[in-house]
Amino acid sequence: MTNKLLLLTSILCLGTTGRLIAQQLTTIQLVNSGADLEYSGLCAYQDKVYLLPQYGASSHIAPAKDYKIFSLDKTVLLGYLSDMQKPKGQRKTALVVKPVPLKNIEKLPGYVKDHFRGFEAIVIYRDTVFMTIETAYAQRDKSVGFVIRGMLNKKTHEIDIDPSAILTVKNVVVADPVLKNVPNEQVKQIGFEAITLRQDRSGTKLFILPEFNTGFGMRPFASQVRPDFGGLEQVPIAPVDFRITDMTQDDTGKWYALNYYYPGERALYVGSHLDEIRSRIPGFAPDSVFARIVQLEQKGSSWVWKEIKRIPTRGNNWEGLVRLANGFLIISDANKNPEKLKTTLAYIAD
Repeated sequence: MTNKLLLLTSILCLGTTGRLIAQQLTTIQLVNSGADLEYSGLCAYQDKVYLLPQYGASSHIAPAKDYKIFSLDKTVLLGYLSDMQKPKGQRKTALVVKPVPLKNIEKLPGYVKDHFRGFEAIVIYRDTVFMTIETAYAQRDKSVGFVIRGMLNKKTHEIDIDPSAILTVKNVVVADPVLKNVPNEQVKQIGFEAITLRQDRSGTKLFILPEFNTGFGMRPFASQVRPDFGGLEQVPIAPVDFRITDMTQDDTGKWYALNYYYPGERALYVGSHLDEIRSRIPGFAPDSVFARIVQLEQKGSSWVWKEIKRIPTRGNNWEGLVRLANGFLIISDANKNPEKLKTTLAYIAD
């Protein structure tokens, strides 16, 4: 099966007006990938980049035997980006995206499958794959998210999910009284859309961020836990405007995140704070999609978010981010809005 996926190779620069502009948009063919999938996350591990569809590239909402994710070979991907500098007739016309089946995913227990609303983020550590699961609960104060674990089999190109290895993370954000006037439909699926690694004195931890970290009287937090799912604890962090949809770490340990705003979520992410937000983010317009890459730094006991670059968008719902070479690879959902945008895979150079 061959479908078309947009690959946006963008070298961002400042124009004379100070606006960020994208210089190139190219449509290419990817093999064994869906052009209309809801992609939720990206991660890089060894020689591959992994693409995470929210519903496992399946027609089933609940986890099923045909669930899979995809991988791209880094060398081939970087070669393709290099070829973009050549005349059109000399460029590669396709990238091979390989399916990576999720073995035993259908064996997850009922309490996970009953509230399952798709995968949101992925990270791999020492051949162990961790994925966050978004959920929906009728009662906000009952809301939890899940992290599942599996082993990457590089010989068979599969991930063997351990259906007994499930981390439950309480989502205290949705029950916060600050959100009491926000419609339940906008709040009940606030989940954990970012997972990455953190090194501290006791070793490597999984670092899990909820999508809602915006403050407005709340105390945003991340969760961290050992890879064996022991020692779960909350870590207070600095607030940041809008949704965090993915997070990545570079070779030096720096964290970068996708920061995204959709006008349909104005009540949740702007409310009565428009003037306050505009003072922090020049150029923000509450009736327009807004996306950027931000960096999270820890300075002593304090945390600081810093804008790195803004992302050109035509309404794309940017959901996945990974540091790659001298830039960032990002991916969006397809959408059912009037624009009917296809999934877009994009590379933004430093």
